[in-house]
Amino acid sequence: MSRPPASCRVDVWAEVNPSEDLQKVQRALANMIPRCEYTTGESSIRATSDDIASLDTLRDAIISRQSQAGLSRNLLRNLDGKTTWFYLNRQAALVETAAVCDEPEESPLGPLKITLTSDRIQDIIRWMAGMA
Repeated sequence: MSRPPASCRVDVWAEVNPSEDLQKVQRALANMIPRCEYTTGESSIRATSDDIASLDTLRDAIISRQSQAGLSRNLLRNLDGKTTWFYLNRQAALVETAAVCDEPEESPLGPLKITLTSDRIQDIIRWMAGMA
């Protein structure tokens, strides 16, 4: 399935615990959203991209795990205007696996929070969930 002809802002955020290696958290982000710019704070890391193609790896991983229903449910539940978001298990992302979380507690060290913003957010949701 081809990407929708839409622009999409991708923001990924994760807390970095004092006991964690920042490089591993960044690698978890990069495994799922490989083309992005990173900003690190004292206790967090953020990755951003304005290229919808940056979602290809994540979308492929979700479809390969047959997690589209969980992703779609989360994207629709968290939809607010042009923006929606979902959680990914950070430990799974570190080993290049996309595990969608319904609650942040499902990722013991904290999840990756992925926020998508687009004028065509419904098209993005359908595409991400393998329905387009």
